[in-house]
This record gives sequence, C-alpha cells and structure tokens, in this order.
Amino acid sequence: MRRSGAGRGLRGRPASRGKGRGTPSFGSRNVENRKQGRPISKIDLFFRYIFEEDMRNLREVLQTDSFSAIRPFNDQGIPPLHFAVLNKRIKSLKCLVEHIDRVHSQTDIDFQDDEHGQTPLMVAAELGWVEGAKVLLENGADLTVKDEEGHTAREYGLLADSKQVLLLFDEWKKKNDIPEEVVEEEEVIFETSTQKNRRRRKELEKQERSTIELATTTAPVKSGATETDKKIVSDILNNIDERTRLSCLADWDELKLAIHELRRDLNIDRSDAQGEQGSCSGFVIDPTLWSYDVLQRLQLRIPNGSLTSLPEDLGKLSSLSALIINDNSFQYLPESIGQLHALRVLEVENNRLEQLPESIRQCKKLEAVRVSGNKLRSLKSLSEATDLVSLHCDRNQLEQLDLDFTCMSRLAILSATFNCIKQLPDSIGCLENLTTLQLSGNEIQVLPNGMGDLKKLQTLSLDENPIRDKKILKILTKGKKPMKEFLQYVKKQRGRNKKSKSQESDEESEAEEEEEED
Repeated sequence: MRRSGAGRGLRGRPASRGKGRGTPSFGSRNVENRKQGRPISKIDLFFRYIFEEDMRNLREVLQTDSFSAIRPFNDQGIPPLHFAVLNKRIKSLKCLVEHIDRVHSQTDIDFQDDEHGQTPLMVAAELGWVEGAKVLLENGADLTVKDEEGHTAREYGLLADSKQVLLLFDEWKKKNDIPEEVVEEEEVIFETSTQKNRRRRKELEKQERSTIELATTTAPVKSGATETDKKIVSDILNNIDERTRLSCLADWDELKLAIHELRRDLNIDRSDAQGEQGSCSGFVIDPTLWSYDVLQRLQLRIPNGSLTSLPEDLGKLSSLSALIINDNSFQYLPESIGQLHALRVLEVENNRLEQLPESIRQCKKLEAVRVSGNKLRSLKSLSEATDLVSLHCDRNQLEQLDLDFTCMSRLAILSATFNCIKQLPDSIGCLENLTTLQLSGNEIQVLPNGMGDLKKLQTLSLDENPIRDKKILKILTKGKKPMKEFLQYVKKQRGRNKKSKSQESDEESEAEEEEEED
C-alpha cells in the first residue's frame, strides 16, 4: 500500500491524531473555564462523562432527548461515539452502543463524521484499538462502509500496520461470510477531497465533450433526419449548455461537481475558508448556488462571524425540501424563506437568531424544525406549520410556548429544555400523537390539566423546574409505570379541581341567597 508520508495517517494526518483532537484540548478547556469562574456547559460535561467513564451521569444524560451517541458534537466537531474511540474509553463506548440499541437507531453505529466521513470503526482501525473495534463489530458495525474518499476500515488498518486489527477483521469476515475486498497495495492511492473533486470534474467534462460531439455529428447530418431527431439533439445541447454555463460560473469545487452530476443533495463546509483579505470578513457565498434550482437538500457551514444572514436569493431554490445551516452565526433568516414552499426540514441550531421571519408561515409543509441554541423569544411564526412532527427549541429565551397546538395533531416530539418557560398552555392536551416532551431547565411551577389527555406520551422530563406538586416528580422518578401513573394522576387532579370549583360556585350562590333574605 502506498503511503502519503512516513508516520502519517490518511490524507497526511498524524496517525496519533486521537491525542491531538481528544483529551488535552478538552481537559484544558475545562480547566480554563474553572479558573475564570465560568460555568461548564452541558455539552462539555457530557464529553467529560465520556472521557472520565462516569457511567452513572452518562446514562442519565443519554435519557434526555438533547444527547445521543452521535449528537451533539464537541467544540472540535467530534461526535460522542468517535470521541470515546479516539480516547479509547471502552466503558463509555459500550454505554453509547447500548444506548443505540435501546433507542433502535442501529444506523448510528456507522455514523460518519462531518470532516472526512469516517465511522467509529475506521477511527478504531486507524488507532490500532482492537478492543474497541471488536465492540463495534459485535454491535453491528459494517466493514464495507467507505469514507468520502472511498476507503474502508480495513484500509485504515492496513495504513496503521495494525496486524491485530487486520486479523480481527479477517476473522470477522470469515465468520460472517463477508466477501473479501480486492485491494492491491501498490494501486491504492489516497486522494484529498479537493483532488478527488477535480479529477472527477475533469472526467465529467471529457464525457460532456464526447456527448456534444456525438449529438452534433449524428442525427442532424444524416440525410432525412426527422424533426423529432433534431428536437432531441436540441434538448440535449440546451441542457448541456445550461449546466456548462452554471459550472463555469461556479467558484466552489463541490458546487461544480454537483452541477455536473445533477445532484439534488449538496453538503458544503467552508467553516475554515478565508476572504480576500485573509480573514473571514471578506467571505462570500458562491452566487451560482442560488441559480441551481434543482437542489433539494442543502447543508451549509460558513466561517463563524462572516455573515449575519443568508441572502434573499435563497428563495430561488424552489425545489428545496431540507435546509441545514447549523453552527453558523446567523442573526436572522431572510424573508424569502417563505418562497420555499417544498421545505420540510429546517435546522438552524447554534446560531444567534432572535426571531423567526413572519414569512415562514408560508412554509406549510414543514415537518421537522430544529432551532436550539439561539436567542428566540417566540415561536408564533410556526403556528401554521400544521404538519409539524418534531420541534426542537432548546437553549433559547422562550418564556412561553406560543403555538396553536389545536392545529398540530401530528406533533410527536417537542423539546424545549433550558428556556425561561413559566407556564404551559392547556391546549397542549390537544397533541394526541405526542410521545416525547422535554421541558427540563425551565421555570414551570404548575402543569395544565390538559396534559392528562396526552395518551401516547412515553417520555417526559421536568427536572430542574420548581414544580409545586412534588408527587408528580416522585411519580416520574420512582413510579413503576411513570407515564401511566402520571396521566392518571393529572386526570384525577382535573376532576378534583372541577369539583372544588363547583363547590365554590354553590357556596357563592348560597351566600347571595342569604343576603337577599336578610
């Protein structure tokens, strides 16, 4: 196998990168926070539990909807599962794998990171960590998955010269009848993403030129060519001309390649890019992006602090069904987002939004919205999203859930942890399909009686709220069937309240009659 530099891993990274991306920087950040008296964030605590193998707290955190084996990433962009492998924390790895099995999300075991598309098994192979690789394989990790550059976990093991990992993989393949990979060592050439995109683009350009030559030298020049033949050739040329024009205008390699291949899914990460002056202040989004109107899914990251919003040209992407712009520094969304009538998924987590645009009311097909980690004070603009299935609005500045729940019968997941919510609307009981309700870290004292109608509720978190009725907390923490007991209790309380109101009304009537007699 050809190597890209002695003592270095794939794409020229150090083979021992786990140490550089894992323990020291994570620990040093915690130390710095403590020295300066700043509170450590919940995400930092989550990764500390993984690193310290604090099983009790780790399992407790994983019970909340905000944390899982693959979310959230730490400040270096590393998913929890990968972090456990990088730091060789076998107990934490087993705990995360158990969580994947418990929530029936088996595909998470092969979750690929945003940087290079590596799975946890690839990371374990690169580190030569046999014990971790074995745990992952025993829990469904796939040896045939490839990263962004087409490399499998076995190729990572080959590059790391880890005989034990390779032996484990070979035995596992033989035991499970997995076909052998055909890998000739001298023919394996590792390319960077940019090199691969450029090579692929050149191949496509060559194919395109051949198509044009074929189209212009066949049907039109044939004697007696029909009008149908001419129209077919004309359509081919027009289609190629438009794609070629857009491709020539595009500055970003990822966009050029997507246009050539007519991709409907585009993931662009320019978080490390610099502007013309060598800083992020001069950063500009490739304007050709907004002319690529066949795009259906766009995931975009830009340098932190470079732009306060996406341009109004966003509204030109009329086919867009998923917009994922997490971890940027946007302060607002353009009003043109209302023109995205096909939009079903909107993720704008960890930005600086203070409000949602009124025009978002026109996005009536929205099914999944994630706006956690912003500065939102209201969700009223989402009231007309009647097809909403999941809503995550954690870590904002919400004082109430000002949504019309009477029209949101499909809503199944509602997470609004760590806000300033003081009271829940009684209409929350109209959410007949609600299964998960996360409200930890708010200022709720009394629960509305309508919650007794949430028949499908399976998960409810109310910790870190000043709930007056301590029996509710006792039921949720110590009950044998907490959800069933909770719903029955709330219904009983509703009946008692009605009875007490009726008695009060009768007493008032009697008092009025006595006054009349006097």
